[in-house]
Amino acid sequence: MNYYPKIQKPRFLACLLAGILAWSLSSASLSLRGADAPAPSPAQGLKVFTIGHSFHASWLPGWLAQVEAETDIKGHEQIGVSMIGGSRVIQHWMLPDDKNPAKTALMTGKVEWLTMSPMLSPDDGIDNFATLGLKYNPNLKITLQEFWLPFDRLDCFGERSYGDQAKQLRNWEDAPPPPDDPRKGNYDTSHFNIPTADQIDKLYAPYFAKMNAFVEEENKKLGKQVIYVVPVGQAVAALRRMIIEGKLPEIKQQSDLFVDKLGHPRAVIAALSAYCHFAVIYHRNPEGLPLLPGLAKEHRSQELNLVLQKLAWDAVTQNPLSGVK
Repeated sequence: MNYYPKIQKPRFLACLLAGILAWSLSSASLSLRGADAPAPSPAQGLKVFTIGHSFHASWLPGWLAQVEAETDIKGHEQIGVSMIGGSRVIQHWMLPDDKNPAKTALMTGKVEWLTMSPMLSPDDGIDNFATLGLKYNPNLKITLQEFWLPFDRLDCFGERSYGDQAKQLRNWEDAPPPPDDPRKGNYDTSHFNIPTADQIDKLYAPYFAKMNAFVEEENKKLGKQVIYVVPVGQAVAALRRMIIEGKLPEIKQQSDLFVDKLGHPRAVIAALSAYCHFAVIYHRNPEGLPLLPGLAKEHRSQELNLVLQKLAWDAVTQNPLSGVK
């Protein structure tokens, strides 16, 4: 026995056609009204405090503000900065309380993101600031910025924790600059052109591993993920590989990325770092954002800008400790 009602074909086809027409008109109407529909509410900006050295604290806040100015984010606020050249985080912690802007800011409970970058290995100051900050804001989040190694060395600034690896992995010598080189002295960056991409990767690998291990252990100690890695160093290594392989016509050699022999960043690395921090803090892909004003002073290439955005997003999404999938 047939339990389904018998369909009257002419009537069924008429209803079907009418339904399709109504759906089409409705879709067209929605499409036409899309331009007039209210835009989504802008994302709420976050309150940030920055601790670090001249590879992080002296320029990142301004560059991060440039990125956010190109988005719909409203209310981003840089509450303050603690900057000590060549510093470990513990040096900021040890400042007298009445001259310690980081402690003062954290104790207000207003800081939502604390950005830090130790020189070179992580130290006890990170845990101290994390514990203090969580006391006043249980939802505080912290970033640790990897960076490109000063001088391309694991043993810079008196760092000894890498032992023999520091010399074994840096298996190249810096050539002296030509006597007529106008960049000789502190502003000679030619030594950054010597290593191959594979040599850079091998040299940096123990530094990245140490940073990740510290963050994993610290988060376990804190009972939840509080600290996030901003993989700027990995993004810079990928950028240098592109330059070495001739895939970035706008930049001819690795030395063009740096201001001085120490490795302070020019605009390209500053922008790349800002994109990495933006991706981690706001969980957003920076790809497609307009050329930043600071980058445009040295390079007006939107193609280069897009490469930097992609490198940042790739580095952030490939490191599970960034918190961004």
